[in-house]
Amino acid sequence: MHGRPDPESEEAVDAGSTVSSATAAYERALAERPPVRYRLLLFIAGSAPRSMRAVSIARRLCDEYLPDCHQLEIVDIYQQPALAEAAGILAVPALVRKHPPPQVMVVGDMSDTQRLVRALGLAQWVRKDGG
Repeated sequence: MHGRPDPESEEAVDAGSTVSSATAAYERALAERPPVRYRLLLFIAGSAPRSMRAVSIARRLCDEYLPDCHQLEIVDIYQQPALAEAAGILAVPALVRKHPPPQVMVVGDMSDTQRLVRALGLAQWVRKDGG
């Protein structure tokens, strides 16, 4: 008889074992994979109060939501205008998530942490406890 193997046959048992071992291997690989590394760039304008507040907020965000799995680079547009131009920065403060893709940018007021987390797409990958 052609088609599906008899559920009691040796072929069916082997297929089930293969699926189970593949699932177990996949789960082990997920558990052993390195955490996603986030690369964030914060563009500011000198030591203006809004810029200093944005630095504080970005650091707190990284400490609370991305512990041990982030790189935060602070770029002063007065000191590194070429970087700001290359990134297409037209207003500051601007927080850019470079990695993981796709790139996401938040410009302006960053005082609402939950809004910032959603805008950067962090809520879909991490919990507040970093897990």
